[in-house]
Amino acid sequence: MNAHHLRLLPTLGLLTAFVVLATPVVFAGSSGQQITVYTGSATRSVKIGGDNQFGAETHQTLETPSSPTYDSGYWWERTIQITSYSGTGGSGSDLGTVDCNVPVSQSGNWYDCFAY
Repeated sequence: MNAHHLRLLPTLGLLTAFVVLATPVVFAGSSGQQITVYTGSATRSVKIGGDNQFGAETHQTLETPSSPTYDSGYWWERTIQITSYSGTGGSGSDLGTVDCNVPVSQSGNWYDCFAY
């Protein structure tokens, strides 16, 4: 390393600290929950809509080949709507919509929603 590189080290350290501190962090159970969706035997997919951990309205289609289905990677909170469909990808007959009241925080990070 030459002298020029050594002078840049403190600047790189500050930039790294800024990026780490500026990145939002979600701790398990503290800012929305991942959900476990329980469905009836006729349901092949569900559409989910509601607020994510940042309060932004979010929509997702989830395949439900068996019950329960774990919706990992999405963090829901408050009241979400789950509509069941007889076909894959949100196609086929609309089998009904239910509300699931997902807590903003709890001791774990999975919450059960029943979309029969």
